[in-house]
Amino acid sequence: TDNVTLYLIDHGGDGTFRLNETETLSAVELGGWLDRLEQNIPDLQQITIIIDACESGSFIPKLVGPKRRVITSAQPQQNAYFLTQGTVSFSNYFWTHLFHGNDLRSAFDHASQVMNAYQTPQVDFNGNGIANEGEDLSLLNNQYIGNGVGTDTSAPLISNLQASPSQFDING
Repeated sequence: TDNVTLYLIDHGGDGTFRLNETETLSAVELGGWLDRLEQNIPDLQQITIIIDACESGSFIPKLVGPKRRVITSAQPQQNAYFLTQGTVSFSNYFWTHLFHGNDLRSAFDHASQVMNAYQTPQVDFNGNGIANEGEDLSLLNNQYIGNGVGTDTSAPLISNLQASPSQFDING
């Protein structure tokens, strides 16, 4: 493979992510795992890491790398919210927008705008460890996860439909 996407969603803390009831993953550990992944896949072009958890933005400066693109649902020291059983959450809005064929920029912007009252999503797409720079946001344009079909702006338009009465004759 040449592209890897890693999606983490659960509880987080400052530089930590809870894997289950008894285990946590530190940003430094994740960085080490990603280092090994990059070494073992010679044709790897990029790794996209998406984290929806409290304080997920604290991972950005610890996951620096030219092949790494990081999207988080919240700033460091900020909670991530999952309201109405998760239907109001960064992940729900972000992934729904992607599944409808939108690029990462559109999905990130939409989820950010909806969740703006609760949290501030972060993105580092140039790999320098600094979130939400103009370059980061522009690099999201025309980037897709999955088959990347995008949306078609030239959908057919039916403007005038005419039929003869015989076309509606159900008896014959």
